[in-house]
Amino acid sequence: MFQSIMNLSCFSNMLIGLLHNFSVLMPNSKTKIAWNILLFLLLLANFFMIPLKVSFSNFSTGSGRLNELTYVSSVFFLLDMLLNFNSAYFSKGLIITERKKIIHCYVKKNLLFDLITLLAYIFTFFSAY
Repeated sequence: MFQSIMNLSCFSNMLIGLLHNFSVLMPNSKTKIAWNILLFLLLLANFFMIPLKVSFSNFSTGSGRLNELTYVSSVFFLLDMLLNFNSAYFSKGLIITERKKIIHCYVKKNLLFDLITLLAYIFTFFSAY
């Protein structure tokens, strides 16, 4: 257990070093809201396109738009993971902007889910070829 805490601390220190040139993104900023809307629209498009691909094998043979959507989604989900390491969050009514707390919170709460989602999209993309 102590070793995993030390690894997390080392990981967060490395990320803090990489992100020190960027300001922390506030959760209620226009940039973050626009980014979240864009991600929602991508998820919505995937919500309809993936069942079509699974249900109809010849659906994806047309113009390759589904493969493009999968690629774009994978890139955006990867960028979203990186952005979440630098995004402030609310805790008990307060905005937390300390990078170490942001990284620890993201790793504890959302990183595993985001990694699984990203890996699923990457697997889907490479299985299409």
